[in-house]
Amino acid sequence: MLKVGIITIQRSSNYGACLQCYALYKYIESLGYDCEIIDLHRPGVKHQQYRASKRFIPSRYSIKKVIIERIKKLCGKTIEQKYPRSSIRMDKIHNFNDLMNYSCPYMSPDDLYANPPVYDIYISGSDQLWNPTMNYCVEPYFLTFAPKGSKKVSYATSIGVADLQEREKQNFKEWLSDYTSISVREKTAQLLLTSFVDNHIEQVLDPSFLLSKDEWLNISVPPKISKPYILLFTLEYSSVLLEYSKKLKDESGLELVYLCWRQPMDSFGKYVVERDAGIEEFLGYIQGASLVITNSFHGTVFSLILEASNFYTYVGNSKRSCRIVDMLTGLSLSDHVMRDLDLSYKVLSGPSIDYQKIQSVLQESINKSRAFITASLLKCNL
Repeated sequence: MLKVGIITIQRSSNYGACLQCYALYKYIESLGYDCEIIDLHRPGVKHQQYRASKRFIPSRYSIKKVIIERIKKLCGKTIEQKYPRSSIRMDKIHNFNDLMNYSCPYMSPDDLYANPPVYDIYISGSDQLWNPTMNYCVEPYFLTFAPKGSKKVSYATSIGVADLQEREKQNFKEWLSDYTSISVREKTAQLLLTSFVDNHIEQVLDPSFLLSKDEWLNISVPPKISKPYILLFTLEYSSVLLEYSKKLKDESGLELVYLCWRQPMDSFGKYVVERDAGIEEFLGYIQGASLVITNSFHGTVFSLILEASNFYTYVGNSKRSCRIVDMLTGLSLSDHVMRDLDLSYKVLSGPSIDYQKIQSVLQESINKSRAFITASLLKCNL
């Protein structure tokens, strides 16, 4: 049995990162490969031990940014200090992440390059691995630590920015030159890389789509709430979206559940605070909601996969919203993108979503994505 190593955002406490990692891992495993996640630690992750490197620093490293963050921490103004993580939720997340096999832990990129894991095939997984604005060095996520001549594949990797600096373009071109197959998650990333990389660049779906609705439902846990509800799910606490959702609650008579891992613990009886949900409960909340309001890419993805009764994604004027807008527009769901918060519940609860029509369009892209990863792995065997 051939052994595959995936480098991605692993052992995360973020729902989307955990789910995309799990999906890619499980799908490759289902194809008959022995799969393992490369356990490279990252800076700023509370439950990971990280040792800084002098060589492998963030692409857009800024002393000014580091100083500002330290001042915020000293003044008690970080998100973590304002809204501490739920230990119950973190335990659940750890248990979910432990469902996958991992390499030995690498505390820094230096350790990874000094003693790289050996696989028949190496994969750069999904998520924003190649985003040069991240607080970690992106080079290892181009698999440059792998022994010379290694088989390398990129599946649905995201860059997360619309353009790159000239130095970054030169690095990306060099680092991608020995890949067997390359795919990215967004059309913008495909167009960007195609403009300066010699290799063919394919666009595929987020790994979450590789698993079926039934496979996700098999691990989901229904919420312990008896009344029909609106689910508000945000990546970080948003008082603006919360106030809007409370308005929808009053207009509809539905219960309101605010699922957010960093938020005030007391709602004073005005809505249900959910800080403790694990991955399985996250899926259950989306599947059971009468209406989902979110600003999250993966909140949108799983509303589609689990066929939520109704959902809307708020993008505002965000420059990073193109991936959501492109996805929903391609499915004729552009009217489920919200740029303003002025629509009433009556308007939002209008026409129902025709999932039969959506799935017929979506399934073509799912089949294409599955075919890409299957063919890429077989190509590596030749």
